[in-house]
Amino acid sequence: MDKNAAVLARIPGPKAWPIVGNLLQVDMSRGNPYRQFTQWAKDYGPIYKLRIGPSQWVVVVSGHDAIMDTLVVNGKSFSGRASNYRDQIFSKGAGLIAVDGRSEKLKLSRRLAIQAMKGYGPGKIEHWAMEQTQEFMDAFRDTNGEPFDPRLEIHSATMKIISLLIFGEKFHRDSEEFDTIQKVLDLVNKSVGTGVHGLLLDLFPWIRHFGNTIYDDMATATDMSMTFWSKALQRELESDRDDKCLIRAMLDYNSQQHAIQLNDDDMRVLSFQLQMAGIVTTSSSLYALLNIMLHYPHIQDKVRDEIQEVIGDRPVHMSDQNNMPYTQATLLELLRYTSITPLSIPHKAVVDSCITGFSVPKDTLIIINRWAAQKDGSFWEKPLSFIPERFLDSEGNLVGNDHPNRQHLFAFGAGPRMCVGESIANARLFLWTVTILQQFKLKPELETPQVSCDPDFYKGGLVLSPPDFKLRFIPL
Repeated sequence: MDKNAAVLARIPGPKAWPIVGNLLQVDMSRGNPYRQFTQWAKDYGPIYKLRIGPSQWVVVVSGHDAIMDTLVVNGKSFSGRASNYRDQIFSKGAGLIAVDGRSEKLKLSRRLAIQAMKGYGPGKIEHWAMEQTQEFMDAFRDTNGEPFDPRLEIHSATMKIISLLIFGEKFHRDSEEFDTIQKVLDLVNKSVGTGVHGLLLDLFPWIRHFGNTIYDDMATATDMSMTFWSKALQRELESDRDDKCLIRAMLDYNSQQHAIQLNDDDMRVLSFQLQMAGIVTTSSSLYALLNIMLHYPHIQDKVRDEIQEVIGDRPVHMSDQNNMPYTQATLLELLRYTSITPLSIPHKAVVDSCITGFSVPKDTLIIINRWAAQKDGSFWEKPLSFIPERFLDSEGNLVGNDHPNRQHLFAFGAGPRMCVGESIANARLFLWTVTILQQFKLKPELETPQVSCDPDFYKGGLVLSPPDFKLRFIPL
């Protein structure tokens, strides 16, 4: 028994096999291990251990108290990241996701990302969001109430805002840039979320020569992103526009000759990771919400009633949000119900530490099971149902951030590695949801919805993807 195994002995978990550990016990039949991890949480409790390969220990954390202890109370102790083979192919240790939390370059990358988001101010972000809203609203109106799949329209609108924020350019969906970004994001999402096959590649890189296609996908994504970045960088260097986008913020920072400089990989990877976080999650969430509204028409009507009472027929503004508790509760329930990123990117213990009294040695990987926490039947009443009222008090007001139900939401993480784009994601979801339901009644393709809205049927990946469906946009 190795030293770490002895330290972790008190933590329960499934029995590991020789050499491969628990790797082959993970059910990946539906594309993401969160289902297996959630079942093991029921079997072994909110904290359990796994062994991946001959010696890499992983602690999976599922319960609210254990998650808070890990990410908030001991956030700095677990702020590291695992460096795996797949990550090295694409990011080469750069960006926000796979960099050690103590890294000065990570702190710099987070600061520049936040600076870019704040540089335009909330008014500009709102303007962009509403500008894109008008484009997809026109497309919905042009359907004349006929069945229509809105996925591409939503995805396109989301990408345009993020591309403006990062590159200072709006990429239209018939452009080469749009196509390249989409292909890179699809390849990375699929490759990072491939479970056993991806972990096998991390453990045994030589298997890329024997039919493991994940390496080819990651290498293709890397080459495409490098070509895209070179062209985007050249356009920015030749541009005379006065913008505050991320690429300009990074170039301006480097021009000041600081001791820490960003190289091309740092800038390329940061840009694409922010696109993954800003495009895929928001577009998937809004797409999921439209199908949910078909299955819960009474909730759709309640949101619309609040819109009419507070806003009427005028355009929505972010300042309306505080006067619309039911709409806000609906969007919080969307984050809980869909759990679109069911598992965290693995953290790593950078020092010997503990989680709720269990010793966790340095270099242990930590996976946060958001899905289990946000679907925990011992805390949530009817966790598999969509119930916005969870986030309202007895008088119909939105519960505060300190309310237990809000505390049990981990959609954007918690602690020092919390997602930097939470405010922008929430703003887009609010503005777009209100505008759509203000102007259209959403009706199923046929008399009843044909595609389940249950997130358990979403396609696996780093970010879950709702299945395709059609609906009818009936103008009001």
